[in-house]
Amino acid sequence: MVFRIYKILLKSFGPQGWWPIRGIYDIKKKNFSKSEKFEIAIGALLTQNTSWKNAASALENLHSEKILSCDKILLCDLNRIKHLIISSGYYNQKSVRLKTFAGFIKSHKSDYNAFSREDLLRVNGIGKETADSILLYACQKPFFVVDAYTKRFIHRIGISCASDYDEIQNFFMKNLPKDIEVYKEYHALIVELSKRHCRKTPICKDCPLGDLCASFKKG
Repeated sequence: MVFRIYKILLKSFGPQGWWPIRGIYDIKKKNFSKSEKFEIAIGALLTQNTSWKNAASALENLHSEKILSCDKILLCDLNRIKHLIISSGYYNQKSVRLKTFAGFIKSHKSDYNAFSREDLLRVNGIGKETADSILLYACQKPFFVVDAYTKRFIHRIGISCASDYDEIQNFFMKNLPKDIEVYKEYHALIVELSKRHCRKTPICKDCPLGDLCASFKKG
C-alpha cells in the first residue's frame, strides 16, 4: 500500500525534483558540489517553523551578499546575518544556528560523508527532521524525512496510527525499497499533496488518493 500510494502520487503530480538550489528544481541532478550541499543544509535550517518561500528568500539574500559559504558565515557579523534572514522568522536563533552549523561543517573539513546522524543531532538547533533532511538531500543517505504533513497524511489515509517520529520513519523505510530517490520524491510528494488536498481542512475533491483514503470514505 505504501509504495502503491507513492506511485499514484508520482503519476498525479510528477517528479518534484527536491531539493531546489537557489529556487531551481532540477529532477535530473543527483550529485551536488560541496557549496550546493552547504546551501541545502542551510536551507533545511532556515525552513524550520516557516514556509519554504520565506526560507528561500533568506537563502537568496545570503547568496546575493556572497556569504553563503562555510567560511563566510563564520566570519560574518551576527547582526548582519540576522538582517539577511529576517524573512525566515526566529532570526535571532537561526543566525546563531547557522554559525554553529558552519563551525560543525568546517570541523569535518566540508566532508559530508564524515559525520553521522548522531553527530548532527548533537548540533544545537538540529532535530530529527532537519538532520534527516540534510542527510537525505545533501549527503545522499537513506533517511526518510518525517514532518507534520507526513503525520497528518498517514493518519487521515489510515495506513498507520504511529505518532512518534522514529516509528513513522521506520514504517516508511520498512515498506519502501531502500532507494534514496524514492525517499526524496515521496517526502516532496506528500508536501505537494498536503498543499493541494490534505490541508488542515481537507479538500478531498479530485484528490488522487480518494479511493484509498479512510477519512474520505468516512465522509
